[in-house]
Amino acid sequence: MGKKIIVAAMMACPLFALADVVLYGQLKAGVQSDMLSNGEKQGRVEDYTSIVGFKGEEGLGDGLKAIWQVENRVHADGKDSEGFATRQTFVGLKSASMGSVRVGYLDSALNDMGQVDPWSYSTSLQSRYDRAGGAAPNTMSFGANGLGIFTRTAQRLKNAIRYDSPELAGFSANVTYGFGENKTATGRASDVVALGAAYRHGVFFGRYGYMREANPGEAANSVSRVANVHRIEAGYDDSGLLVVAGLQRGLGYDWSDGLSGSKSGVRLIGDQTYSASQRDLRTREAALTASYAIGAFRPKLSLARGWNQEDRFAGRLTESGYRQLVAGVDYQLSRRTTVGVSAGVIRFDKNASVATADAADEGKNTTLRTLALGLSHNF
Repeated sequence: MGKKIIVAAMMACPLFALADVVLYGQLKAGVQSDMLSNGEKQGRVEDYTSIVGFKGEEGLGDGLKAIWQVENRVHADGKDSEGFATRQTFVGLKSASMGSVRVGYLDSALNDMGQVDPWSYSTSLQSRYDRAGGAAPNTMSFGANGLGIFTRTAQRLKNAIRYDSPELAGFSANVTYGFGENKTATGRASDVVALGAAYRHGVFFGRYGYMREANPGEAANSVSRVANVHRIEAGYDDSGLLVVAGLQRGLGYDWSDGLSGSKSGVRLIGDQTYSASQRDLRTREAALTASYAIGAFRPKLSLARGWNQEDRFAGRLTESGYRQLVAGVDYQLSRRTTVGVSAGVIRFDKNASVATADAADEGKNTTLRTLALGLSHNF
């Protein structure tokens, strides 16, 4: 259905109008094998976030431009179907001296980061508490060959407006505000604000991102908490050698949450259920990545760690963290086409919500291993 909409939209445009439209995208897919520590195995073809987009601009005079973009998620494996404008889509104004203002469905500051995660992979991780009877989550739909847990908080904001400053002496900043548009007579709206800052000096760079959610998950106002996340990434990049480290600290986010409570469901404490934000769930994570270009080859290595969580009921939650290792190598077939092999292993401690569990909801230390061969083409 999405493809038909795209084709129809292109055919509806006069040829002279298409002269200012840029078609771009990437097709990324691979074959992978996953194995859980309980002996489960699964081989499959996966889409590694393929996209097709349209963008353009119009000069308005005095250095001012109108800018727009419509970006769409497509699935090269044919497993899912999404509609039109499912990724960053906006209209706005841009000036070299004043920066840019955009409105629409927009990346937050955390989306601008991610150099610590250079991998192509598929992720669909859920908490076991989302499933009836405490059944184990569908961990097998989650590849261990990318840092999807560390970068899970990189979210786009609906009903959003964003300002990006011009770069000054290597510094730049941005702010995004997403309107929840769900205020009621007794509850506040689930608005989201994101702030970002970046600096680059030669081969050295650094970024900071912050996101704060009010009334996350539309929880009842009387028990609602805010949720927020801070992330820092810094490193060295001379086009040959890349070394980047990241630190992240969250309040109200479980290991599977992009937005607070989006996938972690609730935990039963006494006779009441509480979301991650209502529990004031705290997480701390770190990641490190290094890669080096040797001709057309680029070997890569990443490490990630999530420490034990804490909440306002139990304090420190023992054995609730994770550890991850990913290694691989890309080979550039051409300027636009790359083939790569990757292998990853991730271990969830038994009390992590994404660990597998038996019928009595007794968690078990869970290890997932992934081996993948992928191909990508940019256009």
